[in-house]
Amino acid sequence: MSAARGLESAMLDEVRRVLVSSLDMTGAASSLRGLYPGVHFTVCSENDMPARQPPFMSCEGFDLYLADAGQHCIQLTGSLENASGVVIALHDEDDDA
Repeated sequence: MSAARGLESAMLDEVRRVLVSSLDMTGAASSLRGLYPGVHFTVCSENDMPARQPPFMSCEGFDLYLADAGQHCIQLTGSLENASGVVIALHDEDDDA
């Protein structure tokens, strides 16, 4: 079963709100998976993201990228319509200082 494609702006606003209020990003991602079944949530370091790809949304402490799993390989996208997942890229503590 593949993930549904197409995310909504309101959902990303709620994702941002949950993450901003959380001290445990991995736990928050797990909670988000329960809130939004069928949407893939991945947590990684911002250093794991390609420099050429701007985040869809930047927040203090993390960036959000959209993932499209509609093709054979998962790829990053800037399109809510094509997105089926969210990548939460955590900022390095040294970068936020």
